[in-house]
Amino acid sequence: MHDERYLSFKAQLENIPPACEFVVEAAEAAGLDERATYHCQLAVDETCTNIIEHGFPKSRHGHLGTIDIVTGVDDDSFIIVISDNSPAFNPLTHDDPNPSEDLANRAPGGWGIYFIKKLMDSVDYRFVEDKNQLTLRKAIAVHRAPVRPPTSELTITSKPLPKNYLQVNLVGRLDSQTSPKVEYELKTIINDKGYQRLIVNLTEVDYVSSSGLKVLVSAWRLARQHAGDVILTDLQPRIREVFEMIGFDMMFHIYDSPGDVIADDPISKN
Repeated sequence: MHDERYLSFKAQLENIPPACEFVVEAAEAAGLDERATYHCQLAVDETCTNIIEHGFPKSRHGHLGTIDIVTGVDDDSFIIVISDNSPAFNPLTHDDPNPSEDLANRAPGGWGIYFIKKLMDSVDYRFVEDKNQLTLRKAIAVHRAPVRPPTSELTITSKPLPKNYLQVNLVGRLDSQTSPKVEYELKTIINDKGYQRLIVNLTEVDYVSSSGLKVLVSAWRLARQHAGDVILTDLQPRIREVFEMIGFDMMFHIYDSPGDVIADDPISKN
């Protein structure tokens, strides 16, 4: 492997975006196209989030672990090696969730590892020198286009629409850091403000991890309990690809714009 780059950081969620940026820069330098670079970014996000949330519980000895990332090029592939010193665990042994299962019956976990396996060309796990080591491989395409990772910030605004709909606009990155904020806001809108017909506009969201998907599902379930719904609009192609990968496009109502939702009024049809 040549053109190697190294990064080491404390296992904290706030360190994931800089780690993703590190990988994006390495992927661009290696010649990956925009779509492949985004896949690498999402796979690294999911891997590091999984390590932090499950490998290093907060109560464990009162200290943080360390995550190391090495990137490089081997023949016609971009390589990412992610190592950590948490207890030995092979995430690839986890059973894959069923993308065709009804959204109401889906278990909350398992989607991050599923993403990693679907997004990368190959994934290998080993326990080496008392460390978990996950090696991700992505083929390098001929064409190259730069992609910049979004910042870990997210804003939420809303406005009432006809037929008792509320449009909720999300702007930024929907990941493990911003998901708690979105979850709180959506629960408040549904439970306290009395809106159960939500149109979540994702025009300005260009990054969604499995943590973000869980929040949308949680809000969808809560709205359904009140005879409402959470409808999604304006998905960017890369976001729609993720939804289709896990079958969410068959579960959520997805429209091109809030105006299309009002015109069709799918909740009243139920």
